[in-house]
Parts: sequence; C-alpha cells; structure tokens
Amino acid sequence: LDVLLMTIPVGDPELEDEPLWRYEMVFVFPPGKGRMRRSQPTIEELREMPFILYRRTVVIDQVIRQVCADLGFEPQVVMENDQPDSIIELVKLGLGVSMLPAWSVADEVEAGHMRVLRPPKPQINNYGLITRKASYRPKALLAFQEIARKWQSWWPMAKDVLPV
Repeated sequence: LDVLLMTIPVGDPELEDEPLWRYEMVFVFPPGKGRMRRSQPTIEELREMPFILYRRTVVIDQVIRQVCADLGFEPQVVMENDQPDSIIELVKLGLGVSMLPAWSVADEVEAGHMRVLRPPKPQINNYGLITRKASYRPKALLAFQEIARKWQSWWPMAKDVLPV
C-alpha cells in the first residue's frame, strides 16, 4: 500500500501526511414534520435522539465523542456504520441523528431532506494523503499525488470544503 486518502493527521512516525482540504463536521437530523421541517435542531433534541455513529478512522470516532462530551452528553449509540451514504438514508428515515462531514450532506440539506446543527465550536478536520516515509516513490504514486493535488478541478463536492 503506497497511499491513503483520509482524515489526517494519524500520528504515526513512519508515515507522512499532506493536507489537501479542510472540512467541517456537523450533526445531521431527519427533515422533521410540520413546523419542525423548518425549525433549527437543538442540542436538547440531539441529547434525546438515538445516535448513528459514523465509525470511520479512530480520528473521526474520537472527534465525534469529544464534541458530544464538550456539549455535556454521551451519544445514545444504537448503530455504527462506516458509510456516510447509508447513514444519510437512515437519518432521513428518522431512525436517529449522526455527525457527518458537511460536504457529504450538503445536497440533502439544500433539498430539505435533512436538517443540520453546527456545534458551538466548529469542528474542522484536515483531509489529505498519507504515504510511507521512504526515499523511493514509485511513478504511479507520484502520478496519483499530482492528480490528488488538483482535487478542486475534478471533485464535484469541492464547493463544500475549504482549501488548506
């Protein structure tokens, strides 16, 4: 394995990371019904609802648990899932709330299919390339790194993240 594209840093001295973009983590709620459809979700709602944990890397899991602790509660985890698309569908069905990257839910929120609550202290993470520390870099790795660095030109969700 020559390269990973994921949330950084990982804190391993044998690995190098290269930040590409930053993204915000937000709490996501079902769309609501009646008056709730337009209302802003609250921390109280968040504390009371079942929580679908976005189980990705240790980095994300720690971030979610720390944000909840900072807000004075432990999430009532009823399910763990590592696929944002399936978590989005479960939240839209009203089976719980979650915390996901804002870019992953931007279209659903704009369409009114989900509601978002931003933590009082914005949770911004870096996303980038992770490679092994080595003097030799295969040509395929160098080519991949070059393409990855041009993410703003090829990634459809680039409008929903921040450059580093």
